[in-house]
Amino acid sequence: MVVDDIPSNIDILVDILGEAYDVRVALDGPSALEDIADDPPDLILLDIMMPGMDGYEVCGHLKGNPGTRDIPVIFVTAKGGVGDEVQGFDCGGVDYITKPVSAPVVQARVSTHLALRQATRVLAERNRALEENIRLREEVEQISRHDLKTPLNKIVSLPRILMGKDSIQATHHEALRTIEQAGLTMLDMINRSLDLLKMEHGTYRFEPEAVNLATVAERVVSDLRETAEAKGCRLEIDDGGNGLRVSGETLLCYSLAANLIRNAVEACPEDTTVRITVSEAEGKTAALQVQNRGVVPDAVRDCFFDKYATAGKKGGTGLGTYSARLMARTMGGDVTMSTGSEDGTFVRVTLPVAQGARLPEPHPVSDGNGVKTDLPDLKILIADDDPDNLGILTAYLAHPALEVDRAENGRRAVERWQRSAHDLVFMDLEMPEMDGLAAVREIRHIETGQPSRPTGIFALSSHDEGMAQTCMDAGFDGYLTKPVSREKLFTTMVTWVEKGSGIAIDKVEIDRVEIDRAATDRAAIDQVEIDRDLEDIIPVFLENKAGQIRDLAAFVSAWDIEGIRRTAHKLKGGFNMYGFSGLGELCAALEQAALKEETGRIRSL
Repeated sequence: MVVDDIPSNIDILVDILGEAYDVRVALDGPSALEDIADDPPDLILLDIMMPGMDGYEVCGHLKGNPGTRDIPVIFVTAKGGVGDEVQGFDCGGVDYITKPVSAPVVQARVSTHLALRQATRVLAERNRALEENIRLREEVEQISRHDLKTPLNKIVSLPRILMGKDSIQATHHEALRTIEQAGLTMLDMINRSLDLLKMEHGTYRFEPEAVNLATVAERVVSDLRETAEAKGCRLEIDDGGNGLRVSGETLLCYSLAANLIRNAVEACPEDTTVRITVSEAEGKTAALQVQNRGVVPDAVRDCFFDKYATAGKKGGTGLGTYSARLMARTMGGDVTMSTGSEDGTFVRVTLPVAQGARLPEPHPVSDGNGVKTDLPDLKILIADDDPDNLGILTAYLAHPALEVDRAENGRRAVERWQRSAHDLVFMDLEMPEMDGLAAVREIRHIETGQPSRPTGIFALSSHDEGMAQTCMDAGFDGYLTKPVSREKLFTTMVTWVEKGSGIAIDKVEIDRVEIDRAATDRAAIDQVEIDRDLEDIIPVFLENKAGQIRDLAAFVSAWDIEGIRRTAHKLKGGFNMYGFSGLGELCAALEQAALKEETGRIRSL
């Protein structure tokens, strides 16, 4: 676009540029701004000295508008002083052409700035694409870390729990091992694609735990035994029987061991043995050593742990040993290799020993028969969005007289209650889709006018007793503060039945777990007393809570106060339900700090 109040000046510029470009014109500032707003040009040649609104003012309007600020403006004027040029650049101009104009100069300047304009557009598009790629990568990482890894953790853990039950037939063990191996393989793929990149960049968040290195190695050997047999070699493991624990992460230890043992199987000669040894090492470390009779080729000996280093292996990526060393160093350890024709190849991993290095010996529990009471047959509905709380409450209510139904939020609770009459409902307050207060109001509204006795609905809450009156006003019959014991649940049911029937029910007897205090004292770690019936669900509980703590850390990083409060509240209830009172108190304090938006207190907690 050419803007000038003198038509002859416009004619000159149109003659110079008209053959190469689509040129539009305007005779004053206001009409130019109006035309530009309707159809922005790629470049503007702007006269300075015009009546009413001069070129500087027109340029100021353009640069103040987000839709036009990126359009390059070249001033074309008879004012050739240094001060005039400076003023033109200050208000947003990109170049300056003095009158009378030279055709080659005009063409060169216009061509240059249009090329720059196009390059800027390309860069902006690339930046937008990069930003979108970063966003997508973060979304994929979130999906991989949470949406995929959380259910996969259950796939990995539950088969091991089931295989320990006497009721599982031996013929099903192999299927369970296959499921477990498939889950570990997927977790390994996710970890290698996401976590290795973080380890390389030094941004991986290492969360150490006490890991039984021998158990991990035995699991890898079990998973790879068929592979070894197909290769024509044997796997032997010597764990020393010492139950030594290292400071690491279970999945990283598994991936590390799997990489090295698989690598040894692939490299070993036929009809030989791959030997795996777990032992104590010097300097408060534990060692995992993998030996095979093969010899590392000369070409890769010096770069054995380098990225993409491989030799003679069909389909090899050169990432196995590289990632193993990266994972070992992330956990505070290291990996070394020695090779020779006489003894073959030794790969040795050293990891720091965890505090309280020995695993405690099993402690005996009493042989009780659970809950004893004369309760009539009752149908119970439990509503809670935390699967761990659902698990513990379901285990507590395992009784011949009780049929237990479950719902993961208030909306589902109302739907299940409508489909099948329930005698009692235990309802959490904070749930997605519909919270407990809204759910009980809806149930009470539906019950209005019905001749049958109203359902007994009791609130389950991690809030203090100050919330009780609000719950009673909403329609609850009682208020139970988490942690809710088995005794409290049955006492509540007995009281409710007695109140409605007028019939006294015999006392409720509940067996308690008895811990062998001598065994506890011998163990160098803290112990939590757990109900005998809860042992199978503890591993999944711990994994879920670890995930929620990672979510909490993300909320703190993003400074999402409501996310911090909500997650701390959920953690508080779960920890208290399972007996981790210290963590429950900590999360309660964090919830209160979030409610008051106490920045320093939140970070400290």
